[in-house]
Amino acid sequence: RRFLIYSSILEIVEPGIAKELTGIEDGERILSVLAERNLFVQTVYDEKRGYLYRHHQLFRDFLRAKFETATSERQRRLWLHKAGSLYADRDDWHEAVRYYLEARAYQDAVRIIERLGLEMLREGRSASLAEWIGCIPEPLLKTSPWLLLYRCIIRRFSDVEENSRILPQIVSSFEQSEDLRGEILSLAQLIETLTIRGRDSV
Repeated sequence: RRFLIYSSILEIVEPGIAKELTGIEDGERILSVLAERNLFVQTVYDEKRGYLYRHHQLFRDFLRAKFETATSERQRRLWLHKAGSLYADRDDWHEAVRYYLEARAYQDAVRIIERLGLEMLREGRSASLAEWIGCIPEPLLKTSPWLLLYRCIIRRFSDVEENSRILPQIVSSFEQSEDLRGEILSLAQLIETLTIRGRDSV
């Protein structure tokens, strides 16, 4: 019961992650037996990670409700942060961000989002990036020129006036931190913004 309740924070239960998260050694056997008996657990095979498990959604909702009542808010955040760190240790950055955001470990999430943002924009995953950035509290967001730049790129057609106001500040932040790459990219975005805007600014 303890294994099922505490592993329910995982959307996909990877045996190695679940073992490290819960400290219970025979978790994979538990999941395997439940899957064989078709008791609300499904088996999923991944070429890189092997056999994974997924709880039926109603069963997972039930387990998450048990998890909520068995732990305090602080404990829940610690469990979620631990899950994020386990995924980060495996370089599974997208899963790590998801758990860090749910744990409200925003600083940890920001560091990863800063690293992944350009790749996500290149791959056309701006909606996911925008969702992540939208979870970051505004005071913290304002301390990250990279996240502000990503938000400007995502909104380059929908928020031209705001972008033309904030991009010079982003350029200045990169200049002060001597981040040449960021400075060049934000300057390029500023030029595009002014072109879309149709008029120059002082």
